[in-house]
Amino acid sequence: MLKQHHLGYLMLIIVLIFILFIAFQPKPIVVDSVQAYYAPMQVTIEEQGKTRVVDHYIVSAPVDAYMQRIDLQEGDRIQQGQTLVTLEPLPSSVLDPRSRSQSQASLGATEELEKIIPQMSKAATADQELADITFQRDTELRQ
Repeated sequence: MLKQHHLGYLMLIIVLIFILFIAFQPKPIVVDSVQAYYAPMQVTIEEQGKTRVVDHYIVSAPVDAYMQRIDLQEGDRIQQGQTLVTLEPLPSSVLDPRSRSQSQASLGATEELEKIIPQMSKAATADQELADITFQRDTELRQ
């Protein structure tokens, strides 16, 4: 008959073998499955194209506006003075409380700037006078 501690070692070895067996089992792979059925084949190709433009022209507008659809087709000839695009003005926005407060803040900043500009002008004049005095003094010292 086995002794008590031999039985404990045997149980420990069996538990370790079982743990190693469980640890080295392959993990199942999670897959998506769907039932196959007959349907029309649909193929999509997505690639980036390259344009071959010989002459580049920039058409810009000095104001914000909506551009109407262009009626010209590829290869159409353009004459000097011909209208390329028709612009429509943006619809006026309603002055909601947020827009009103932003406008008032902008107006307040502008008014404060108007108060500061004369002081900045005086400071610039003083800097110029100091520079003139320094220049005259340096000129006299060099002579």
